[in-house]
Amino acid sequence: MAEEKETVQETAANRDDTAARTAAETRGKAAGAGSFGAELRRLRRLRGLSLSQLSELVHYSRGYLSRLENGRQAASREVARACDRVLNAGGALLAWVPDRGRRRAARQGTTGEGTASGTEVRCPYPGTAAFGTDDAGRFFGRERVVARLVGLLADRLGGGGPLVLAAPSGAGTTSLLAAGLVPALARGVLPLPDAAVPGVVMFTPTATPYRTLLDRLAEAAERPPAAPSPGPATSPDGRARRGPVVVIVDQFEEVFSRCRDEAERERFVRLLCDLSTSWNGEPPAALVVLGVRADHLERCRAYPGLAAALRDGRLDLGAMRPDELRDAITRPATAAGLELEPGLVELLLRDIGASADGYDPGALPLLAHALLATWQQRSGRTLTVAGYQLAGGVHGAAVAAAERAYASLRSADRDRARRLLLRLVQVGEDGRLTRHRVTRARLLRHVPDAVGVLDAFARARVVTLDEHHVELTHEALLEGWPRLRGWIDADRTGLRIRQRLTEAAEAWEQDGRDPCHLYRGTPLTVALEWAADPRHRHQLSAMERAFLQASARAADRDTPRRYGRLLRRLIAMMALVLSAAITVSSAPAHLVSRPETRPRPTAPGGKPRGMPGGLPRGMGPDATPQSAGTAEPPGSRACTRAPGAPAQPGGAACPNRHDPAGARAGDDQAAAGRRPGRGHGQADVRRRGRSGRLPAPQRRRDRMSGGRKRRGRSPALP
Repeated sequence: MAEEKETVQETAANRDDTAARTAAETRGKAAGAGSFGAELRRLRRLRGLSLSQLSELVHYSRGYLSRLENGRQAASREVARACDRVLNAGGALLAWVPDRGRRRAARQGTTGEGTASGTEVRCPYPGTAAFGTDDAGRFFGRERVVARLVGLLADRLGGGGPLVLAAPSGAGTTSLLAAGLVPALARGVLPLPDAAVPGVVMFTPTATPYRTLLDRLAEAAERPPAAPSPGPATSPDGRARRGPVVVIVDQFEEVFSRCRDEAERERFVRLLCDLSTSWNGEPPAALVVLGVRADHLERCRAYPGLAAALRDGRLDLGAMRPDELRDAITRPATAAGLELEPGLVELLLRDIGASADGYDPGALPLLAHALLATWQQRSGRTLTVAGYQLAGGVHGAAVAAAERAYASLRSADRDRARRLLLRLVQVGEDGRLTRHRVTRARLLRHVPDAVGVLDAFARARVVTLDEHHVELTHEALLEGWPRLRGWIDADRTGLRIRQRLTEAAEAWEQDGRDPCHLYRGTPLTVALEWAADPRHRHQLSAMERAFLQASARAADRDTPRRYGRLLRRLIAMMALVLSAAITVSSAPAHLVSRPETRPRPTAPGGKPRGMPGGLPRGMGPDATPQSAGTAEPPGSRACTRAPGAPAQPGGAACPNRHDPAGARAGDDQAAAGRRPGRGHGQADVRRRGRSGRLPAPQRRRDRMSGGRKRRGRSPALP
């Protein structure tokens, strides 16, 4: 096996690409074993992964990986490095693919440093893939966190349970563990007795986490530890001293997303907790580090051992500081002998939204992809601003990643992806588009069948997941991704209606389905018309549908009541109008009636109030009063004969009794006898009331006027 491996490497190093592909195809057909493809298939099956699952993890197509396994295509160093990292092969897969650049440099008599300065320059940036254990020389910017992790592990040498590294998706947990922590442990940074070097077991849970853990522990027990160089960590015979095993479980969330057997999951968690716990004063059998995506922390709390670890041994991986971001950009290029054009670093930091307060958590993979594309467009040994812009920059990286992720979905999942992504877009009243940050539970309540789609988008860095929330990775997706922008423009008004409906339904649900939150009137009509459209029928969640149904039922119950209330109000208004009309129509007859025909108030003794000597109004001292037994005909006027005027012949006591003209003359004479500014005597009676006294305000005004107004005076009599 070893001789065949060396022969294959030598052949691939001395032949061009065509010859290498022919040799790989020949090896695949001849034996099907002892090749990169055979080793890849063996490790993949050992980890319990299908080709589709491996394709999602390494970001290469399923067909390409199938051709590699069948020997129909030669593997590149990049795909070998990615598969080696995902399958935790420890460099076994990478060893099957020769480094042609190094071989060519050796034939030309140059060193490794000369290669960096020549035409064959290795890209210092991993692109969308994570850093592996062999990438420690180009992994920068996380030294502070690595030192913190090492310190927490040293505190657990006496036991204490697992150490949990929690981070939002895209924060670089895998790169930190593989290219940061593992090389640090290999340098002997833990304070172990006799400066021993711990064995490291790093893996992902897969669909059978308990069995995978047992297999990896068995492999670690058989594999002797390797020290990087002779020193304190080696024994006198040159062999490394063995320390405790450090078990690193990357992407621990796969325990929940891929393992379907609850019993298997519980055994796995229990074994990890037992390995990292001290028993009877003895040191723990292993130090355990769990890399968990933050949106799965709540599910971890369902297990007592993990709940204790989250309480006592949790480290949150936050955003890099501005100086750390600069190191992550510039130091890998410097190590590879490359230069960056002035202004490029500032442009990169601006495009990922970096500031003193941090940056978008999912922006690091986009930054790495943009740097890889900029390196491909480099000018000699210089990464230029023009090359960055030509490659599309961070915005182009985000759009390309989103389109690749969508294209990799099954046809049945693409409609779910559309509904999920539109829930992450907010259309403002002015039409402006913004990212909508929602809780994971709320999002999956509205799109319950999109759990797999959400995980696929998180792995592709299209969305960012933290402990509780989900949001799009970058604002560039709103304007720059044609597919998403087309969905938005196709029904922008409908999106606003659905957003308002979602907010109202959630408020209704949170308040115990209080009827006060239900739609009524125009909002209900608009929402029902929108929901009746066949395009929107599948966009309603169960909660929104229940809200609309409750609103419609409440409107049906309220319609008769509303009509009854309107009818009662109309009747009341008509009654008021009719009453007012009757009052207005009767008012003129009352006001024009003569005061002499109305009952007059009398003073004690039977004399009219306000009249001198008790004489009736309009009669002088020599007037002849009517006898008590003679009744005045209704509607007749009192006699107002002028003083000294002779009696009318024919018994007519008053000249105006049967003569309208005389009545008018008498009225004129009576009016001439009144004082200026004084009304008819009846006005005084009205003002005085039945008591014969003016109201208190009027009396006060009379006193203030100096007595100019004389109370109780009737028109002057001769």
